[in-house]
Amino acid sequence: MMKLIQHLGAQRRAYNLSDVFVNDSVIGFSYMQRMMGTDALYDKSTGETMVFDRSKDDVLFGEQPSHRQIPTFLYASDRGVFYSPKPSHLPEMKYFISQGLVKDEVIGKNDLDSLDGDANPVLLYYEYKD
Repeated sequence: MMKLIQHLGAQRRAYNLSDVFVNDSVIGFSYMQRMMGTDALYDKSTGETMVFDRSKDDVLFGEQPSHRQIPTFLYASDRGVFYSPKPSHLPEMKYFISQGLVKDEVIGKNDLDSLDGDANPVLLYYEYKD
């Protein structure tokens, strides 16, 4: 596998396309290139693609943690996007809440303290702005 990744990286190829979501105005997705995770948004109306080396989650976080796990996007509708941090990242989310990094406006953030390692995944929902 490493040989394939090195080959793709040497050719500047994108691989491991994931976390795709689509709505009326944009197509969003993540991919790997040269061993680096990258996020992209394609604007359907302008035909422009914007590429980001690290997405800023300013809906969930008031202050960005220096290191954080990337959530898994699950579903996009015409009203918003569902995503989930992996259950193994629950302790990290609890830590961010205890440090005041998660915004007060996040509904149910204090309920995470009562969850343990056997809990079902946490679902987060971002509603699009008009």
